[in-house]
Parts: sequence; C-alpha cells; structure tokens
Amino acid sequence: MSQVVTDKEIEKISPVVLVLLDGWGIASPGVGNMFSRSRWPHLYNYLQQYPAAALASLPSSHNARSASYWQIGSGQEVGTIPGLGGVASQPGLTEILTETGLRQAYIGESETFPLMVEYLANHCLHNLVNYLLVSTPVNNDYNKNVLSSSHEIIRQAIHYWWHHQLDFMAVSLSAWTLVGRYGDEASVIKAIAAMDRLLPKLINPLLQIGVTIILTSAYGALENYFDSLANKINYSLSSNSVPLVIIGRPWRGQRLGETEVITTDLSTLAVAGSLRSIAPTILTILGIERPNYMVEPLLPAAVI
Repeated sequence: MSQVVTDKEIEKISPVVLVLLDGWGIASPGVGNMFSRSRWPHLYNYLQQYPAAALASLPSSHNARSASYWQIGSGQEVGTIPGLGGVASQPGLTEILTETGLRQAYIGESETFPLMVEYLANHCLHNLVNYLLVSTPVNNDYNKNVLSSSHEIIRQAIHYWWHHQLDFMAVSLSAWTLVGRYGDEASVIKAIAAMDRLLPKLINPLLQIGVTIILTSAYGALENYFDSLANKINYSLSSNSVPLVIIGRPWRGQRLGETEVITTDLSTLAVAGSLRSIAPTILTILGIERPNYMVEPLLPAAVI
C-alpha cells in the first residue's frame, strides 16, 4: 500500500525542479513512433514508480512552442499571451515565486532559451531569478554528438544547484526536437536512448537531497516522426498529449487517479490535466497557495 502524503509533509517537499523533455509526446506504438522503436528503461522506471498522467497539449500552429511555454509558466489560457494578441495577464509562476522571496534559475540551450525567458518566466527580471544559457551546437554537430548541449546543461544545472540555495529550477532539454529537425530516424532513436541514459545524472543527485522533480514536455513531435502513408519524415510538432511524472521520495508508489504505467505504451495514460496544470502543481508542492485564476494542481488525491 502506498504511503499517504499529509499537508504537513507537503511543507517539507521543497524545492522543485521542472525538467522539460521537448518532443516527448504520446501516441500508440507504431513505425512512426520513435519512442516505441527505442529503449528508455530509466524513463519507464520513473513512470512506473511515481505518479504519472497525460497532459492535454495545444493544437499545432506556428506559435505552438511559445504558447506551450506560456501555459506552463503562467497557468493561464493562451489568449492571455502578451505579444501574441493577448491581454495583460495575471502573475505567473515566476512572479509569484519572486513575490514570495524564493530563489530561481532557468537553464536551457540557445534554441529554447528565448522561450524560457519570454514565455515561461514572462521576462521576469529580479535578483532572485537567474538565467543560464548553453550554446546549441550547429546543425551537423548534432549528428556527431546528439546530446553535447544536454550534457552541459545538466552539468551546469547540478553545479549551480549545489552552489546556490535554490527553491525552484526549470531545465529545458530540447535535444530530441533538434535531432529530429536535423537528423533522421536512426539518429532520433539513438538520441532517445542516449537521453534516457543521461537523465539519472540530473535526477538522482536531486532525489538524494529531497528535491521533487516534475518531468514533462511542452509539446510532442517524435511520437509522430515518420509518416508511413506518405513514406517521409514529419518535421512538424504534434498536438498529442504529453506525459507528466512527479518524482520524489514522498511520491513514490502513489498514483494520479486510476492511471498506472504497466507497459511502455503511454497511450494508456489517462489525461488528467493540461499544460496549465503544471504551475499550480509546482506552487502547491512548494507550499504556496495558488491564485484562483489557476486550475487545480495535479497531485495524488491525498495531497490536495
């Protein structure tokens, strides 16, 4: 029987690291789904041991990446995005954490760094907020070393965490989508397996010091990478749901609703929320009351 997490324990579940594995979407197994053609035992292990569910993502469009990062960081509807036809928004995750006096860091490579600064963190400039940029390799370099920037992001993230007493960090690992853009099926399958081997270097040290890790994706892509009907690679982002798993000692063995991962076919995951659910979930884990304009947090029922 899984252990129930009490409200008192929630106050101790701090800090939080959000890890975005962009391109990780959900689809039925098949020739076009690169995840069903690759090996990812560490990801599968996390999904089995900790609360997991599917999140509804946004329809594919020219601004889908911007809108996805906005929903993750703001917990609000797409129509509120400043600069994309939206109106002035309410404070999002970064602003709320800053107002509460919590220290934060946002790290990613040059491909997604503007999305993190402009949409995830809503251009929040404050001495409590730090931005760390890792250069994205040029196109051909991805075929030689598909995860060169991911290695550096993880190295810098762990180093920065140890030397600064942070409360929250967002880590964007976008190598999968970049490999998909510049590579082929073989390189994508290789990149999925390589990232799976790399993830424990980020997650395990954080687990050992009591950090809660939220592992998810802003959008899917590689689950629909090869179009078998057209017999060609599909380079567009998908509108499929994305996985979410909450990794941490107090969460081990718990479930989100009735969802339970028993196979590597993630299409069996029940949709329990959307990208908007991520910000209020982080606030709740940090012991901060979510504003009423955000949706309910996505946590095991015993916690809410």
